[in-house]
Amino acid sequence: MSDPNPMQVVDDALDYAHLRPDDLPVHPSTLPCGRCGVILGHHRPSSVCPGFVRPGLPQDYAYVDQVEIGRRFRFLSRQFEECTRTLLSRECCAADHVVRIESAADRCAPATHWVQDNSIVVLH
Repeated sequence: MSDPNPMQVVDDALDYAHLRPDDLPVHPSTLPCGRCGVILGHHRPSSVCPGFVRPGLPQDYAYVDQVEIGRRFRFLSRQFEECTRTLLSRECCAADHVVRIESAADRCAPATHWVQDNSIVVLH
């Protein structure tokens, strides 16, 4: 006999291992751990999650420390800026989780940026 009012289970849980474009955080400190979902700014190693794991990103997005030299990109944190830049050089400071990049934009002089290695960019 079937239940006339079956219980519907809705799973609204975010899959932290692979983020969707609508779930991408604008600021690196609010990036969720790919294992447990706790945001980077509050993450502490525990028996449940021994260390922060960066989640996978959707197609056409990358972490700034993974962008290839010569690739065109736009910072996600500057989503209202129309400026698309070309990566000229990159130097990672792993101990500080900071990346020094040089980039150029159309009709602009090259610029140097110091950003967190978890900064997300939109690839073009």
